[in-house]
Amino acid sequence: MKVFHVGTYDVRGGGSLAMYRLHRGMRQRGVDSSVLVRNRFSVDPDVHVLPVRPSLSRRLRRRLRWERLRRELRPYLAALHGDLFSSDRSVYSGELVRNLSSHDLVNLHWVAGFIDYTAFFRALPEPTPIVWTLHDMNPFTGGCHHDDGCRRFEAVCGACPRLGSDDEHDLSHRIWKRKRVVFRNIRPERIHIVCPSRWLAGEASRSSLLSGFPVTTIPNGVDTDVFRPLDRHRSRSTHRIPGDATVVIFVASSLDNPQKGLEFLLRALEHVPARERYCLVTVGPGRKVVEAGVRTIDLGPVDDERVLAEAYSAADVLALPSLRENLPSTTIEALACGIPVVAHRVGGVPEIVRPGVTGELVDVGDVGSLAATIVDLAARSRDLSVECRRVAVTEYSLELQSERYERLYQQMLARRGRDDT
Repeated sequence: MKVFHVGTYDVRGGGSLAMYRLHRGMRQRGVDSSVLVRNRFSVDPDVHVLPVRPSLSRRLRRRLRWERLRRELRPYLAALHGDLFSSDRSVYSGELVRNLSSHDLVNLHWVAGFIDYTAFFRALPEPTPIVWTLHDMNPFTGGCHHDDGCRRFEAVCGACPRLGSDDEHDLSHRIWKRKRVVFRNIRPERIHIVCPSRWLAGEASRSSLLSGFPVTTIPNGVDTDVFRPLDRHRSRSTHRIPGDATVVIFVASSLDNPQKGLEFLLRALEHVPARERYCLVTVGPGRKVVEAGVRTIDLGPVDDERVLAEAYSAADVLALPSLRENLPSTTIEALACGIPVVAHRVGGVPEIVRPGVTGELVDVGDVGSLAATIVDLAARSRDLSVECRRVAVTEYSLELQSERYERLYQQMLARRGRDDT
């Protein structure tokens, strides 16, 4: 079995990292797995990237497509305020399919800004089965990656709040219409939608664009031999974290991303009693935190998973005050290291952060509750550690995730074989 995973990046961002880990898990199971990305950050020889130096004519075509995309989005840039909004089109048109070597099945992942829906599905050979792993809502909306409660994706997108628009035929409507044409021309049995959380699976099933396709929930997984409880004293000493402190860790793909909720955590830490006993450890690229009101240690970007496991093991609690989430890998990583999680009650987070078992949940924006829960959970951290580890190993291991995907791949290939006969 030869599987090609397709994503915009390989190891940058939660969805992309989840794809890359699945690719590694499939290779460990003996599956011939490869990856095609727009931007590669790993050195994995099985991760392929579109030609860095395309021909002059191809560069010109990409440039023309880019100008068209910019013109389409330009009227809405002020309203977006930098928020992510992705078209169904891309500058690469049908180039992706030409760069997929022989394969039995394609697994799409987070592909915003990479695949051009119309060109990709038109060029991909008809018998090819497609698994599409959703990491946010973008594939079934008119461009947003999280709908923030507007619910238009259930019927028809248009008059998009994210675009600041009251026009029923705005850009979100045009994107939604183009996606509808693409999906209506695909046989339902050819695509299988996979969602890491039951929450996102429910949203996809209720969407007007994807409701006709089968949807399965397969949670993301991590290597629980790498992410495991390590000696706390040694981990703190390695990263110069005070041995007697109550340590709160915050991990994000970007500390500057307001959707990760760092501001809520900083405000909460101002309200914890005996702040001098607390230490905030941040992991990820972006600004250094200087206004936390507690001691702060910034580890910066950490790409080495073993080093990241040390950082988790040095903590008492992981804080996840995100405003939007699917099923964040940071939560699984922390639990695998025996660290409980305090999180905002959003998206698929309640499926893994289980009150009194693997952590605690608070309402979005309730800074007082967040502060009190940090204090309470840190005091109970060691009592919950064994159960956190057990949940991660039995429900969210990379081995289990890979096994479930391989079974789905085999079912889809067997169905294609029956259809061919």
